[in-house]
Amino acid sequence: LREEAEARDHRRVGTAQGLWALHPSAPGSPYFLPHGVRVLSRLRSLVRSEIAARGYQEVETPQLFSTGLWQRSGHWANYREDMFVAAGAGDWAAGGAAVAVPDASAAPGEPGVAGSDEVMPEGEAFGVKPMNCPAHCVVFGLTARSYRELPLRVADFGALHRNEASGALTGLTRVRRFHQDDAHIFCAAVEDGGMAQVQAEVGACLDMVHAIFSQACGLEYALQLATRPDKRLGSDADWDAAEAALKDAMASHAGRAGQGFQELPVAEGDGAFYGPKIDITATDAVGRRHQCATVQLDFQLAGRFNLRYQSPDGELRTPVIVHRALLGSFERMLAVLAEHFAGRWPLWLAPRQVSVIPLPQCGAAGEAAAAVLRASSPLAVPHSLARWQFVGGKDAVSTSSAWLGDGTGLFVEVDDSDRSLPKRVRESQMSQTAAIVAVGRTEAAAGTLPVRLRDRAVADAFAAASIALARQLAALGAVPAPAQAASARDPETERALEQVALEEAAALVAAAVRFGAHASGAQLASAACPELEAAAATLADPDSDADLTVSLPAGIAASVLRIATKARL
Repeated sequence: LREEAEARDHRRVGTAQGLWALHPSAPGSPYFLPHGVRVLSRLRSLVRSEIAARGYQEVETPQLFSTGLWQRSGHWANYREDMFVAAGAGDWAAGGAAVAVPDASAAPGEPGVAGSDEVMPEGEAFGVKPMNCPAHCVVFGLTARSYRELPLRVADFGALHRNEASGALTGLTRVRRFHQDDAHIFCAAVEDGGMAQVQAEVGACLDMVHAIFSQACGLEYALQLATRPDKRLGSDADWDAAEAALKDAMASHAGRAGQGFQELPVAEGDGAFYGPKIDITATDAVGRRHQCATVQLDFQLAGRFNLRYQSPDGELRTPVIVHRALLGSFERMLAVLAEHFAGRWPLWLAPRQVSVIPLPQCGAAGEAAAAVLRASSPLAVPHSLARWQFVGGKDAVSTSSAWLGDGTGLFVEVDDSDRSLPKRVRESQMSQTAAIVAVGRTEAAAGTLPVRLRDRAVADAFAAASIALARQLAALGAVPAPAQAASARDPETERALEQVALEEAAALVAAAVRFGAHASGAQLASAACPELEAAAATLADPDSDADLTVSLPAGIAASVLRIATKARL
């Protein structure tokens, strides 16, 4: 187990694949390199798609706040040692700081007034943001609020900084600068039926955890309720209602989620002083548990900021806040996933999705293949290649030029160096590229792409996307559809796959007809469906593991890869 863990160590994976770097110039603050940013971007898109479907509003908040804000929130008294304190260059005297750092026991300062341009006094310290909750309270308080706006869901992806001890810093799992997929949900007070809102919102958070952890990332996860500690704020009645709401939300989630998670014994007394919480841990491929997500109730913070909303009876009441982070932090989740997959990322998340390797003297063919693969849809392919992507032809390829696409398609790299073909293929394999496409004059003339898939997991994703596309093309072209084999995927993922395949099939038909490659959807389906079925059958053959390569028309191959990526296979 130790050897396996060392082989999977995210620090080793990150270095080997050029994803991130740690440097003495910024201890505990990782540098994310281009390929690492690709993975982060996919994770952010995943979270954003989940919260957009559930009515969240994204905000951006400052990095530096006056100490008055931290005094009001309670962080200055209870968290100051874990914060960074900052000041302007003019506030530092030779030989030491001239900054006035308030006593932690000082009275809370007043929060800023919306629309004011008040300037902080010279020499006053600022606290660098270690968490978003005080800033989101300011956002809530900037305008008068009504019960009709609740629950109000505020999301934030900004950078946070915490002054971790240098001896505690560990790769991406313990850092000083990090990004949370953070959100705060402002719910109605208990008197206005707020616990029903809390239960519904917590349940929705747990459903998002399931969609991200289990469905998209293939991680098993566990939920654990932490109840009231001995030292706490708030009435027993409030705690009773809050703990009951969380228990009910967990029970409802269990009925919806089915397999893929477990419920751990209640952690009696481990809740925060301001409210109970649910901690979520993820289990990786070698059975290790990682603390990631959390959902917490808070009866206190809104009161400290004097936040109010107008209730149905006209009274001003204080909202209840749900703090939640689905991944915990992007950095920690990236480390967990790097170790879970041992650097063999699934196709949708791979930092190196496709490598196009032109044969000698075939640079134009490589450019053409990359342009088709990078396009966001068959309709977005450069005009000179629009017909070629279906039926080939040398003329179109000879007029192509280097084109980077619109940035919303696949991540495609072209290795047109003067090294030998075997060396370039081997380098792509060592970097765990999900798909390798070697193209020459024969492929250019035929308009086909031989797609070499990295391993069985990527091949299964490609085969599933191929059959989904064939079925949708058959439906649009009114030709017999291929049989659909039993799937181990959950119904939600299956529905997403079919929807993405339908959209891609419709775009393929439109492009094929518009650019004169095929006369109708039926003609396209009659040509493409047998090829897609044959590709899926080849990849399903256990004897194919030694060489997981299939050849398809360029536009069809690109569509299959896009489907697998968008459906997060």
